[in-house]
This record gives sequence, C-alpha cells and structure tokens, in this order.
Amino acid sequence: MKMNGIRFLASLSVTVIAATLVACSGNTGGGEDNGNGTGFDPGDAGSLSFTLNDADMQVSESTGFIVAVKDASGNPVPDIRITCDTEVGLALIEPNDGSQVTDGGGLMSGRLGCEQIGSFRVGCRLPVGAGRREFATVSCRGPIPNGFSGFPNAGGGGLGGGSGEDPVTDDVRVVGISLFDFGNVESGFGSGTGDLQIDTNRIFDCDDSATTITPEDFFDTVIGIDVENFAAQAVNFSKLSFRVANSDGAGTQLNSKGFNLINSDEILGQKSDGSPGTKRFIGFMTQVVSGGKKLVRASSVLPSEKNWISEVTFKLKGVSTSGDVVTITKRVAIAFSNIDRCGR
Repeated sequence: MKMNGIRFLASLSVTVIAATLVACSGNTGGGEDNGNGTGFDPGDAGSLSFTLNDADMQVSESTGFIVAVKDASGNPVPDIRITCDTEVGLALIEPNDGSQVTDGGGLMSGRLGCEQIGSFRVGCRLPVGAGRREFATVSCRGPIPNGFSGFPNAGGGGLGGGSGEDPVTDDVRVVGISLFDFGNVESGFGSGTGDLQIDTNRIFDCDDSATTITPEDFFDTVIGIDVENFAAQAVNFSKLSFRVANSDGAGTQLNSKGFNLINSDEILGQKSDGSPGTKRFIGFMTQVVSGGKKLVRASSVLPSEKNWISEVTFKLKGVSTSGDVVTITKRVAIAFSNIDRCGR
C-alpha cells in the first residue's frame, strides 16, 4: 500500500506544510549560503519536518522529499544547512553529497531511489540543536528489473545499518571516498582528489626506446575514507570491509571480511563551535600480485582485458568512548580498467 504525503515532525507545534514535490537538481533545493543560518536555534518550539512523497516503491523507482525548518514563531528559516543520509539500498539521488541549505522559504528538496529489495531508512538533521533530526522508512519491492544497476552518481548509504536509536552512529558519517596508488601516497594521497578508478593491468614498457624498458607505475590501491563526527563523544575506528557488486566484469559479487585499517585511530566528537570532528581513515583495497592486481581477500586477479564499473559499499567499524559499537557505510561507483599511466 502506498503512503503519500507522510510527514515526520520534530515538534508538536508545527504548521502542516503542503507542497508539490518536484524533481530536483543539485542546487534547486536550497540556497548557496554557508549553512549557518541567521543565528537560528530551534530550541523547544522551532520545528524540523520531513515530507516524503512515496514510501512504497519498486526497485529502480524514485520519489521526492521536502525538509522544512521553522522558528518558534512558525516563520520559515532560510540558509540553514540540512544534512541527509540513507541506509545502503536506498540511493540519495539529490543532493548526492548529502548536504544542502534551505531556500528563502525554509525548504530543502531532494530525491531518493530504490536500489535493493527491503526496507531502508532516510534521515535528515540540523547542524544546531541536539537531537533535531527526522527519520523515515522506505519500502523497496522486487523484482529487480533486468539491466538495472543503480542510480549513477547517487550518494547515501552512510546510515548505520538500521541502528537509528543509536545517537552515536546517527551522528557519524562518511563524507568522501578516494582511491590512490600506494606508491604515490606522498605526492597525491593528502590532496583528497584520488580518482575512483583502479588500474587492472601493468604496461611493461612506456617508452619507444629499443635499449631501455620503462614500466608503468603499478601499485597497491589505497582507500581514503573521510569521516565527520557530530556526536558528543569520540569514536575509534579499527576495521574496514567492502562489498563489490561486480568484482570481475561478469557480475560476481565479492564480500571482503573485516581487516585492519592502516591507521586505526580515534576521531574526536563535535567541537564547541558546532563543527564536526574530522579524520581520514586509510586501508588497502587491492594488492599487486603475480599476473596483475587483486582485491583484498579475493582469490583471483582482476581481469585485465575488460573495462567495467561496479557499485562498491565500504564499511567502517569502531567503538565509541562509551563502549558502543559504531558501524558506518558509504556506497560509490568505481571504474575498473586498463589505465595508461605512462608518463604521469
């Protein structure tokens, strides 16, 4: 049964919002302010509301939503940043980076898409006022249409695996994924601009000289996972795992077991100015072996004669200062191909 126009309210004193949902583009759902609003603090009387157009869809379908912010007098609050995320299986099509500021009417619009069969949550939060966040659940029905492989460039997948009652997990999220050659960590890793692509085959001679052999750079692939922590306590992350939907260009799924991060470390909680604690965690994704390169925990090398793109879901697992287990995830699309890196 479809449930239309469902509203989830963060305050009892909320004016019902009637709005026609429209397909959004990256900047149409809000303004371009710095996201700090105009000194607004919702306190006990302001409101945050989430309006979901359709909570029951088939895989491959999408729906719109609107988030609205009002002050204690019921007036819309413009230029305040709203941060949203979803569980793996529900794509955040817009805003795909998970964050946008409200427009002049205090509204931020977005769009969700069903990628897997099941029930998945979406949540949105304010940057001010502890606990000011709203969740909804979307039911995604099968079957999965032939040829459907997800929503390109969509975000989401960072909510903590159904643990919506855990305030630590809900306030910690992955905000970026980068891939780097391990041999180029010194020159490129710190830049945060690593392309989401993996070179599957080494070119053994990059020059035209008959007397010299200059092989292409071909290293282990390192993952950079950027995390923000809005919780009131620190979290120590130590384990990484990932799921590759298409690990060989032929549709074979690979689920790695958890393994140690290169830099198991603590990410501090929210700062006194309201900004999050931030940290980049790193781990290996591929290893160079005889015959090419293979994914960590895989038994065979990546095929070098194919070019393909696969959805990959990364999962970080850690423990908060209070001893709670915290698990966060992020889904991205990664290209596997024979990249020519001669001369770079």
